[in-house]
Amino acid sequence: MSKEKGAWGTREQLRKAIRESGQTLNQIGRSSGVGADRLSRFLRGQRDLTLTGAEKICDALGLQLSAKNRKRRG
Repeated sequence: MSKEKGAWGTREQLRKAIRESGQTLNQIGRSSGVGADRLSRFLRGQRDLTLTGAEKICDALGLQLSAKNRKRRG
């Protein structure tokens, strides 16, 4: 599994959002369709999530994925 800064940042942001939601991983799993065990392993850094999985979790938490502000090429 990759330990890239971007992947770690996403994991930490989702962990914080889950904590702040007050929901359990089981509740988020049911509402997102992503298994709580899969989500738990992602949060522990033991596996990756697909973009589809991340999108489902974000939808369940009322979050939106967005790009960081960065300079455009050209």
